[in-house]
Amino acid sequence: TPTFNPTPVPTIQARPVELVFLVNVLTCGSPRHAGCALEADKNASKNFVKAVVAGLPVGDAQTDARVAVEQLQGISHCHHEITLKEGTSQSEINKDVDQMHSWPWFDLTLQEYAWTCIEDAMKDSKTDSKKFVVVLTNQDFFPSFLDGAMKRKRLGLDIMAIGVGSEMHFLKQVGYNEKTRKFDRAFLLPSFEDLADMEEKTIETICEVASCERFAVPAAADPTPYPTPEPTLEPTPEPTPEPTKPVLQDKE
Repeated sequence: TPTFNPTPVPTIQARPVELVFLVNVLTCGSPRHAGCALEADKNASKNFVKAVVAGLPVGDAQTDARVAVEQLQGISHCHHEITLKEGTSQSEINKDVDQMHSWPWFDLTLQEYAWTCIEDAMKDSKTDSKKFVVVLTNQDFFPSFLDGAMKRKRLGLDIMAIGVGSEMHFLKQVGYNEKTRKFDRAFLLPSFEDLADMEEKTIETICEVASCERFAVPAAADPTPYPTPEPTLEPTPEPTPEPTKPVLQDKE
């Protein structure tokens, strides 16, 4: 009887992830802008970035993930909050994210210049890496940003677009997945509070693309339950003594 060797299961090689967050959150200044974010909203966007980083194998090894964070300052400037070379430590990334400033007085619409910021952040990426961009915004997309997104996706860049607020022009097209032919990387959320529901989905999508090891986002600890009180026992009543009978004396 011939012996057949089992077909070996192909090994999926993990690829280093070069992840850029483009955070484009207009906060409320004076006068207050339409669709602006409050302080709690700004903190929610920071917590989202930190939670995604916590779920990725961030480090400086060859197959580890590196993270950069960019913020727009108007339509022709951007601020490198942290670069890929710096973004190899979760604690350092968290520290820089916590210290991010907001820009309430600028027009933060997403236009072609935003791609200059992203490409500048990607210039130090590894040759064999998988490049991924997460766009988080509460402002609208311009056609020039969409044109840049489509061109770069054809060159292999993966993009996830997360909008917060009312309907946004071109959000779906920016998050269009060329491989699945679906708009499964475009998400419009009603409020910044809903970002917590996007953490696992974002990590999952990035690691599907790069075959990277993912870590579970630490869940909030359940509140410590109050101890069950011991039942209060009724005291055992003392038995009632029988009445003493009088002693009768004999008659003489």
